[in-house]
Amino acid sequence: MDANKKTKFLFVGSLPTKKYYFDGERNKSRDVLNALVNRFGKKCSVINLSLNQFAQVAKMIFLSRFFNYDFVFVSKCLVGGSRAIKYLQRFANKHNKNKIIFYLIGNGSNGFDDKVIYYDYVKRVRHVIVESPDVERELISKDIAKKESISIIPCLKPNYSINPIEKKYPSSTLKLIYFSRITELKGIMDAILAISKINDENGKTFFELDIAGGSGFDEKEQMFLNKIKQIANQKEYINYLGLNLRIKGIDSYKQLQSYDLHIFPSKFYQECAPGSIIDMFIAGVPTLSSNFPSAKYIMSDKD
Repeated sequence: MDANKKTKFLFVGSLPTKKYYFDGERNKSRDVLNALVNRFGKKCSVINLSLNQFAQVAKMIFLSRFFNYDFVFVSKCLVGGSRAIKYLQRFANKHNKNKIIFYLIGNGSNGFDDKVIYYDYVKRVRHVIVESPDVERELISKDIAKKESISIIPCLKPNYSINPIEKKYPSSTLKLIYFSRITELKGIMDAILAISKINDENGKTFFELDIAGGSGFDEKEQMFLNKIKQIANQKEYINYLGLNLRIKGIDSYKQLQSYDLHIFPSKFYQECAPGSIIDMFIAGVPTLSSNFPSAKYIMSDKD
């Protein structure tokens, strides 16, 4: 597609809002939309499914039926994305039906056994972008897409040029950062227990941990968040930053450079190409990660 030509497109995804701006899918969709706008211009219509979904779906159906776009871009996980594509395939005009591109966020159908996935509608899209070869293989094996209609793009981030900070080791205390959603499946409690064991048994603060991220609003996640806050209040080497540390541009990456190590102990079933790990790549901060299924595609145990 000619980037110099004025391009009009429809974007469908869940984007950050004042209330919801801490989870991976929303932040990735924001980065995807920014990349599309930077390449094709601001002549686009945006459906933000983080807002009132009934109203947003109605808007999506109306726009896709009565206006023609150069392409329609859906940025969602497989469950939510296939649902949006179902509505587009059923109600959009013929012009738009044939121009749907699906950016599939996450690890395919993994962990979604109890969810409805509209595979038959996904089959009809023009192109699918996935985050790892594992998801590509799943789509091909289920005859959802052909290899020639799939691209692999792990993550989209601004292209900043940042000089690494030289640090001298050994240091008396290593400064660690957890930079992800505050939920049990992300493994933050495992990190806290390991750090506490080392520091407490030695009677010395070898590791200091900053915890940055937001939480969901259901009772279970709020109870877990309160538990993390209580631990942070009790242990001087655990600091809860909440949403104070967020990626807002190059200065945010320079702020991340103050850390010695990023820890990512996730056990989340949909983990695929975590944006926080890519953020650390940009900042030049090493990551110590759990071995989630697609970790081998973005990290190496050799470095």
